Amino acid sequence: MDKKMGIRYQIEETRQILNNKLLQNTLNKDTIDTDILNISWKLDKLIAQFMKEEILHK
Repeated sequence: MDKKMGIRYQIEETRQILNNKLLQNTLNKDTIDTDILNISWKLDKLIAQFMKEEILHK
């Protein structure tokens, strides 16, 4: 698996985790906890890394 595919897989996996956490949080609370913010930050980092790889391989 090349680097871009690995990053893409991590993005999808993290996106699913974030969506599940957001759904649980929405059902249970009115505020967003730090776990969700950390996962969101990780997803942003992975997307930026993927975009960087896209640019480098053009």
